[in-house]
Amino acid sequence: MFMSINVTAARRRKSLLRFGAVAALAAFAFGIVAGCEETPARDFAVEGEAWKAAIAEAYERNDSLDNYRFEGSITAADGGRTPSASGALLPTIEGGIAWSGVLYREPARLEADVRVGANGGEGARTFPMLAQDGLFYISVPPVNKPDEYFVIDLAKARTENDPLPIEPLLNAADAFDDLARTLVARIAPEWVRAAEADAPASPLRFVVDVTDENAEPVAAAVREAYADWAASLPPELGANAFGLSDESLRLLPGGTIVIALDEAGYVVDQRVELPFADGTATANEADSSATFSYAFRLTEPNGSPDMTRSVPENVIPFENVLAFLAAGGGAAAP
Repeated sequence: MFMSINVTAARRRKSLLRFGAVAALAAFAFGIVAGCEETPARDFAVEGEAWKAAIAEAYERNDSLDNYRFEGSITAADGGRTPSASGALLPTIEGGIAWSGVLYREPARLEADVRVGANGGEGARTFPMLAQDGLFYISVPPVNKPDEYFVIDLAKARTENDPLPIEPLLNAADAFDDLARTLVARIAPEWVRAAEADAPASPLRFVVDVTDENAEPVAAAVREAYADWAASLPPELGANAFGLSDESLRLLPGGTIVIALDEAGYVVDQRVELPFADGTATANEADSSATFSYAFRLTEPNGSPDMTRSVPENVIPFENVLAFLAAGGGAAAP
C-alpha cells in the first residue's frame, strides 16, 4: 500500500513536471510571437534619412574648422585599364596618389607633401609644398634640385594670366577631401546604416555596404556623384578621365563606404573601397575587375597642429621661369 502511494505520487510529480515544461515552452513561444507583434519592422529609409542629415551636419561642422592635420590617398588598381589623362596634372591614379600635411585657413597657411606613385615603383615622386605669408613654394622633382623650390606670389597668380593653375590647385584640397561626402549625398537613404557597435541615439560611424541587392542603384549614385566631384576640380587635374562616371560601370558586392565622426561631431575618417567591373567587358575580360580606393583622415581639428617646415632659402621665382620660356629659352636660365 505504501509503495502504491509512492508510485502514484511519483507519477503525479512526473505529470506535473511534463505539464510545467510544456507550459514553459508555450509561454516562451507566446512571448516570441507577442514580441514580434509588438516590435514594428525597421524602416531603413526613414533611419537613413536621419543618418544622412547627421552626416551632412557633420560635414558642415567641418567647414567651420580653422586648422587641422590631414592625410589622404586615392588609388585605382585595375591592371592598367584606367584611361590616362593625357596632358593633365593628375596622372593615372593606378600607381596611387597620397597627400598629407597641416592646413590653417585664417590666415591661409599650408604645408603638405603630395606623393604620386605612392604605391611604389620607379616613377614615384614627392612634391613638398608650403604656403605662407602670401607666397607658395613647391619643389618639383626632377626639375628642381634637392632643397630647391619654385616660389610664386599668390596675389600675382590670382590676377595675372598665369599658365600654372596655382589657385585651382590650392582650392582643390577641399574638393579632394569631399569625395565621400558627395557619394553619400547621392546614395538612397535606405542603404545608409549606422554601425551596430555605436550607440543608437548618437552613432559615430555610418556605413554603406555594396550587396547583390543594392549594387545597381549604388553604382548609379556613384556614377552621378563622381561626375559631380570631378566637375568641382580644376579641369587641369583631369579627374574626369577616370572611368567611375562611365555608364558601363558595374559595382561588385563587397564594396563599402565608411564615414566616421569624433565625439565633437567632426568627420574625421572617410574610406571608400569599391570593387567594380566594366559592364561592356568581353567574355575574356569578365573576370577582370578593378578596385577604387579612397581614404581621408583628419586629426587635431582646431588643435593648432605644429607647422614644422621652414621657409626655403634656395628659391627660384617662377616668373623668371615663365620669362625664360616666353623668350623661347634664348635667355640665360634662371
